Amino acid sequence: MNKVLTLVGANISIPPMIPGIIYLSMVLGRFALSNEWRWQLPLSGLTMEAARMYLKEFVIGSSILAIIAGILIGILSYGMFHYVEKKANSA
Repeated sequence: MNKVLTLVGANISIPPMIPGIIYLSMVLGRFALSNEWRWQLPLSGLTMEAARMYLKEFVIGSSILAIIAGILIGILSYGMFHYVEKKANSA
């Protein structure tokens, strides 16, 4: 029962963040491929070639975003655990 509740609780809060995650992945992927920041995502006149390019940008950008998020969460977790341990040892 605990595993089911954990799975449901972990996945219930992410759907509102999906558009932001996709957008950031596309922007980071575009920057990685072309070395320029372009914040617009033109979707008018979408062709298969453009869709392939967007897919490439998304895959590369989502990988970069995952690495950055992992590092930030790791640093934050380390800091929090270090603070809690320090506080527990002093009490």
